[in-house]
Amino acid sequence: MLRFRVLGAVEARCREDVVPMPPKVRRLMAAVLSRPNTVVGATDLIEAVWESAPPASARESLRIYVHRLNQALGTSRVTTAASGYLLTVGDDELDSLEFERTVRHGRELIDRGDLTTGAATLGRGLRMWRGPAFAELQTLAVVREEATRLDELRLTVTEERFDAELTLGRHGEIVAELKPVALAHPLREKLRAQLMTALWGDGRQAEALAAYRDAAEFLARELGLDPGPELRDLQQRILRQETYPSRPRGSAPAVIPAQLAPPNSAFTGRAQAARALDGLVAPGSPAPVAIVSGIAGVGKTALALDWAHRNVSRFPDGQLFADLRGYDRLAGPVAPHDLLGRFLRALGVNSEQIPADPDERAALYRSVLHPLRVLILLDNAASAAQVRPLLPGARGCRVVVTARPRLEDLLIEYGAAAVPLSPLDDREAVDLLAGVLGAPWVERERKDAERLARLCDGLPLALRLTAARLTSSRTGTLAELVAQLADRQRRLDLLSGEELQVRSGFELSCRDLPAPVTRAFRLLSLLDAPGGLAAWHLAALLDQPDLSEADALLDELVDAQLLQPLGVDCVGQRRFRFHDLVRLYAAERAEADEPEEERHAATLRAFGAMLALTAHADRAFRGEDIDEVQGTCARWLPGDHASLVPEPMLWLDAERLNLSAMVRQAARAGWSEPCWELTATGSMLRQRRGYQDDQLANYELALELCRREGNLRGTAALLLSHGGLHHQMGNLSLAAACASEAVDLYERLGDKRGHALALADSGVAHRVLADWEPALAAFERAFEIFEDLGDLASAAYVLFHLGALHLRRDHFGEAQAAAERGLALLPPGIPELELHLRRTLGDSYLRRGRVEEAHDILTDVLASARARRDLFQEAEALLVLGETEVAAGRPAQGRATLTLALEQGRQLNGKNFEGRVHLALGHIVDGRHIEHLETAAEIFAAANAPAWHAKAMAALTTHRR
Repeated sequence: MLRFRVLGAVEARCREDVVPMPPKVRRLMAAVLSRPNTVVGATDLIEAVWESAPPASARESLRIYVHRLNQALGTSRVTTAASGYLLTVGDDELDSLEFERTVRHGRELIDRGDLTTGAATLGRGLRMWRGPAFAELQTLAVVREEATRLDELRLTVTEERFDAELTLGRHGEIVAELKPVALAHPLREKLRAQLMTALWGDGRQAEALAAYRDAAEFLARELGLDPGPELRDLQQRILRQETYPSRPRGSAPAVIPAQLAPPNSAFTGRAQAARALDGLVAPGSPAPVAIVSGIAGVGKTALALDWAHRNVSRFPDGQLFADLRGYDRLAGPVAPHDLLGRFLRALGVNSEQIPADPDERAALYRSVLHPLRVLILLDNAASAAQVRPLLPGARGCRVVVTARPRLEDLLIEYGAAAVPLSPLDDREAVDLLAGVLGAPWVERERKDAERLARLCDGLPLALRLTAARLTSSRTGTLAELVAQLADRQRRLDLLSGEELQVRSGFELSCRDLPAPVTRAFRLLSLLDAPGGLAAWHLAALLDQPDLSEADALLDELVDAQLLQPLGVDCVGQRRFRFHDLVRLYAAERAEADEPEEERHAATLRAFGAMLALTAHADRAFRGEDIDEVQGTCARWLPGDHASLVPEPMLWLDAERLNLSAMVRQAARAGWSEPCWELTATGSMLRQRRGYQDDQLANYELALELCRREGNLRGTAALLLSHGGLHHQMGNLSLAAACASEAVDLYERLGDKRGHALALADSGVAHRVLADWEPALAAFERAFEIFEDLGDLASAAYVLFHLGALHLRRDHFGEAQAAAERGLALLPPGIPELELHLRRTLGDSYLRRGRVEEAHDILTDVLASARARRDLFQEAEALLVLGETEVAAGRPAQGRATLTLALEQGRQLNGKNFEGRVHLALGHIVDGRHIEHLETAAEIFAAANAPAWHAKAMAALTTHRR
């Protein structure tokens, strides 16, 4: 079994043996382990692997290091995600997750009063530690925050365990263990207080007072401070020779208020949020206020009440609770003035003593609370202004506020702790269902329970409503409910009870928003955007080129908890997403409030913006659009669009998922023109990035729609792009069929440029199949058409392919001539084609024995490809450069270069390319050359590439003699 350990030195173990790995791979593993089951951005990983000086090709090389990590682990555990990589681990596979699970269990036992077992459980968790979290890798930026959190948690749990042991009366037993911990962390007054308490309880008052003096001297010497009130109070109690243990109390009302509403019996999860709230009562906590914020129905009140009930003992002078009715269908927000009167009466102040003046009333409230330790829970707040008068000034009091907005003013003014809540993850959501329905029921229908959790978007309110629907029917099953909720049109209707409704919560969130914000909310629901919504999406939907206005509207939707921020993508754009149920509500409002023609126009503008930006990225990367055709879709560009595409390949990484989603959305709507244009535009850019699987799925969807709708131009354009993709993936017969049909369709359409492009593709297909004469005829005819059209760039494009044909036929002089002529014809500003032609020239030099000249050209091509993040060109250059190094008498260097080319080829899913690399490796006689040649022959046979297969078989025959 594979296990990961970060509570000490970072390592992976398989059957108790440490998995060996190089330092960079180990740093990469530490980085993904710092955020288990969460996507870690590529930028963070690059910084972790290379620290201060990443190479220009770091993003591409990172893929190789991820591959090496998976190889070391013996499983593809690290997977690619939208903007980074994800390591999926279970609680029992990573020691930090196992530690936190053990701590949760120990805390639950202590909360239930089982101090003995609880303390033992916390001790078991603490024994998992082997040193500081992440050990020497704590210095990595991506790791630092998680390492600090874990180390802090370790100390907090240590203190909690000592508290439990002290309560059990084990004072003498823990002194020896407590003393070195307290000395190792001299600034943690909690540990000093525990040491003093243990010594005092063991009858060692003099040592307890000596421990106080040591603490006082250290604080005065190092910080110029006196000990805190807890230590000073403890010293005075020992000096007064009080009977141990006596609890000091402020003056409290005759009837101690205990106003907390009952906790939710099926509350589950929220470990991270609960830890954030625990910070309120941590020793030396600077934050007296915590703000729990989140979308309607996410469980803010349930979390606050659960935490409050578990911490009642810390507030012996009472607990105040009020629903501020910030979002209430039947009544407006509660006035702070009225609530102050209610709280004061609960604290023992007579009604006639309560001032009418709001400021005087707030001042009396703070005065009454000053000597007390009271917890104040303010639920469902509307604004910071409503909360501000209710905040005490007492150091011993704590306040928990729940609200939909983040109440940023309170975060700034009072240093409040922000506790944002997201929906439950799938496991937590299923646990909640089990708490309501019973574990046996949920286990019987586990898969349906998981589907139900996803359909409810992890919202506790929605999950409780569905569970209530099941329990009230008594005869229903989870599978039946899942089938009902799968209907998006009915889902919000089904998530309703007599008093509680998911829909009404969203209505109240929208109630007071300005009209432009609610319109933005509605229109954003029109787009499928799995990669996250950006300002330019909204700008296009609104037909508003000013991106700053779109940004401002997005911020207002985030403040209203109607959109969730996802962070910044790899090109610096902020990204946002809807929770699924919120999007359903927004779509309902769009259908009700936006005319159908406007909905369609807005969606098509967004598609047009994606087309325009993709074309812009393609031109920025490749230069002139040599091999692409355009349809009739209107393009739409936001202002300052160039700033959105600072680096074409990174922009593609950011938009890849959204681009494919738009293709699917257009296909569902039956819009063949945007569907094929979204598929074909920038297709070569996507191939260069290795996104062939995306392309293949998009092509098949768009091609089927265009054929069904009779869209001949779209069909021809897709066949043109589809053929190139099949060629790269090694499906050579399919590539030839696509090219042949495209030639016929463009000829029928009378499109000369399209016809010439299809002829060029047909020539490539014939070349790979070793049909030399048809290939030559197709290239020559395509060249003639481009010359007649005055299209020099496309003519140079044909010469590149003609040079490749001559290379395959071993006509190296003619290959050189074609490459040189192509470079002479090529207009400036088309870097991709220039690299193709220069690589062909370098290849021809190699075959003609001009090895050093070839090496110089190919080294330069490789550097340019890496600078452009062009994985395809990089792989091709590595292949020929490796062959050049072998020819120059440097076989070890050549083998290393070819091995890197092979890894690149696998990333690009280029089977034919892989065969060529194996063929090149087979010419290095090193004991594995026969294996490489056999692999090459197998690949070429499967791809129906007879010319290459013949070369592999000839080499096998030679080397076997």
